[in-house]
Amino acid sequence: MLNPGDTTGTDSGVDSGPPSGDDSTSGGSDGTGREQEDPVDPVGGDSCCNTCGGVPLDGGIGDSGWNSGGTGAGCLRWVGVETTCDLEGQNCVTVAIYVPVDCGTGKQVANSIEECPECNAPADGGIGILPPKGSTEEVPSEEEQIINNLTGKADCVYQKLLNSSTGFANAIKKFDGEFPVSHLTLSINDSLRSGNYGRTSPPSNFNTTVEFSNVQLSNISDLGSAVAFAHEIIHAEIYRKMLSAAQTGDLEPETMTQQQQIDFVNRLRDDFPGIYDYYITRYRPTWNHNMMAQHYRKTIADIIEVFDNQRLSREIYDDVSWAGLRTLEDMNQSVAWSSLSSLEQRRVLINMNRHFFNGPSNCE
Repeated sequence: MLNPGDTTGTDSGVDSGPPSGDDSTSGGSDGTGREQEDPVDPVGGDSCCNTCGGVPLDGGIGDSGWNSGGTGAGCLRWVGVETTCDLEGQNCVTVAIYVPVDCGTGKQVANSIEECPECNAPADGGIGILPPKGSTEEVPSEEEQIINNLTGKADCVYQKLLNSSTGFANAIKKFDGEFPVSHLTLSINDSLRSGNYGRTSPPSNFNTTVEFSNVQLSNISDLGSAVAFAHEIIHAEIYRKMLSAAQTGDLEPETMTQQQQIDFVNRLRDDFPGIYDYYITRYRPTWNHNMMAQHYRKTIADIIEVFDNQRLSREIYDDVSWAGLRTLEDMNQSVAWSSLSSLEQRRVLINMNRHFFNGPSNCE
């Protein structure tokens, strides 16, 4: 029923190939390339309390009902929308905002889902906004939704990216806030094979883990390390969008019912047509990197240009963004790379050697 997708993780290697993006096709679009998410309450007003426990009100997080103690069922009341955009006013995302409501009294019980202890137990045993009570995974508190276990050069580059690049910071923030679709864990794995600087694993139990190798990062410049970070965060963002469509804690088809698979595919088609195109319509094992090579290189170049204080020409940042997106994990060239002329490919390889592998390295 459903293509299995990339379930082995994604590496940022120079020849094996983050998101928010130059991606006019990876989200619903209003014709300007801006991602669109439904800003309207699918149920309307307080009517959620007439159907508590069975209606996914937010179109991307999951079942919104819970058992609210002795007063009956609870639900989330739609109170408005919030829109965030990048520095240039592009790549805008609009999300619905809800507050917990007691269906027995109709009164708001907290300002956010995190402030409502009862809200993590779906009334009908469904997915819920948070994992159900009794889950073996402790639900991270709001400040723990992005867990940074990085050290050394990896943490140095990460902190510099957060402080310098609005595009990178905005991508990270999508894993934080009151209603994250997925939590994000950043960790060190120095056993990644040579030439692989980072790896993003498919989400599990509402958490996406990105690993970086300080051993491998020590072999490249700070600019090259920034490329690796941007690359992996785009992978995590793509997974975040897919989780919002799946409305489950992971993306494993074998754990979904047939109806869940159908709903997942339909939501991908309606909300993220770019991902649907690569993951369903034109599926191949390297779909993720092929989509990034075609639609996200400008995003990577934007992030690293700010990180590097515009020290080099824009062409160089564009060329260095090809790292990991030329020859893919099946050893075939990406479609986008194959479309370049031999002269363009040669220029990219020269700039990669000069600035990805070599160049300033002040983070240790």
